[in-house]
Amino acid sequence: MVKLSIIPIPKNNYAVLELLHAERCLIASRLYILEILRV
Repeated sequence: MVKLSIIPIPKNNYAVLELLHAERCLIASRLYILEILRV
């Protein structure tokens, strides 16, 4: 994710922004599930 955030993204390229947002949500949901399973 760090590497992706370093790459400059054109303001009109909403598709890339949506993909990045979806990937962040996916990672966040995985971490959330791992936290639940850990307990």
